[in-house]
Amino acid sequence: SYGVSVRTGRLGGYVFSLYPGQVYAVGRWGGIIGTRGLNQVGGSLAYTYLVRQRESIVIASSGINEIQVKTEGAKLLFYVNGELLVDVVDESFDRGKVGLFVGGNERVAFDNLIIVNTYEP
Repeated sequence: SYGVSVRTGRLGGYVFSLYPGQVYAVGRWGGIIGTRGLNQVGGSLAYTYLVRQRESIVIASSGINEIQVKTEGAKLLFYVNGELLVDVVDESFDRGKVGLFVGGNERVAFDNLIIVNTYEP
């Protein structure tokens, strides 16, 4: 898998993952601070699927995929190749860093990274 992480910090964040076979998923890793404290599983940060793995013909099975993530308050919108695949609403994290990731033995190259900050406190 490979993809983009958004609103990430030491307590967690969101990940938009692409998998072989034109599959994607959206998840939240980390804990949510509430009345019971940080949600942890076995001493490591928990992972929760916000969107379980789904297929989409929009995702190129080989070649280039343009990934875009937009955030509007608690709403997160996930695009591939200009097409909105899914949007989710989650209030766990309202800010954080952006990152790129590659898992397993994948060979992936990233280029033309553009980050636009429209956050207004």
